[in-house]
Amino acid sequence: MNNLYYLIFFTVLISSLTPFMKRNILREFSILEQIIYTNIIILIIIIPIYSYYEKKTLSYFLRQTKNKEFTNLLLYSLIIIIALITSGYILQNVNSIIKFKGVQRSLSIILLTIAGCCIYKETFTLKMFSGILCILLGIYLLD
Repeated sequence: MNNLYYLIFFTVLISSLTPFMKRNILREFSILEQIIYTNIIILIIIIPIYSYYEKKTLSYFLRQTKNKEFTNLLLYSLIIIIALITSGYILQNVNSIIKFKGVQRSLSIILLTIAGCCIYKETFTLKMFSGILCILLGIYLLD
């Protein structure tokens, strides 16, 4: 379990740097150009890794489009595209990246909690309510 926390910390560390990098990139590239270049680079890196580790061919990969979950994958991709374009626009126009990302992550935790309780029938506890109140207070203080 300790390794999990190291990986979470590593992920948070890396993802904390990316908004600053993205803001600098968006000074030279449009939002859509940044998304296209990033995806091309990811494809070039991931396809050989997929072939090597999964031991599957590209034709097998393409046949996966017939999978019943492919529709969910398309919806998921659409949501990510909208989020990338929107966050790129915000990063181009916001004065404080720290304030933007702080509010974004805080509201994300609140919405995740609400979705978990309403959609996935998780139990809403007093601790969750207290946490949401603390987050809202933190957003207020950050603002």
